[in-house]
Amino acid sequence: MHRSISTALFVFALAAPVAAGEFSDAERRFRLTAPGGWVQEASPDKMIGLIIASPRNATTGGNCLVGVSANELGGRTQAEVDELAAGAVNNEAFWKSVMAGISLYKSSTIEKWGARDQDGRKVFFMKATSTAELNGVSITLTQLQDLHPVPGTTYSVTCSVFAPVFEAEAKDFDTIMASFRPSLGLTVSWMRGQVNPARVRGATGYATRNAAAIGALRTARRR
Repeated sequence: MHRSISTALFVFALAAPVAAGEFSDAERRFRLTAPGGWVQEASPDKMIGLIIASPRNATTGGNCLVGVSANELGGRTQAEVDELAAGAVNNEAFWKSVMAGISLYKSSTIEKWGARDQDGRKVFFMKATSTAELNGVSITLTQLQDLHPVPGTTYSVTCSVFAPVFEAEAKDFDTIMASFRPSLGLTVSWMRGQVNPARVRGATGYATRNAAAIGALRTARRR
């Protein structure tokens, strides 16, 4: 009897929302912290390591996810990765191509893009607002994306929300994105090889587009 009660309490403790929580994937490849009420949801895609939903999701569509993809920058220093990634993705044309490739969207506007320093690494970011039409109804979504390239792996953190209520999620989005940390000891690092910038740009664009599309579909409650 006591064992059954203890087991039930343990299961409940795992399932219950916490005041603020740390999230990761099963392999502990990264971690992030979300404010109270955010909950983890099942991922529909092997390239998405984590999806979390806002406590206001029913009205805002707010969600954040982490995409994980291999890159060919293994065997390089972080400074070299930063430089190579900057040449591939730190321009408006890259971000426009990412958003233009999302079939759900009729149009997208890149509101800002650039790079910032975070924990001794370069993080490449973008904010975009896009329009879509679902069942004859026009909707507008705003998305934030951060790219974290490290030797062998690129992580994309994407947060999505209905544009008219962006401010309701903005503070939580900032907290989540600023808290993201890759587990550098677990990143792939193989023999240093020649880097093809076009291939890096293409592979990163594909993974980033996939993450943005899944985030948008979840906001629109389609996936």
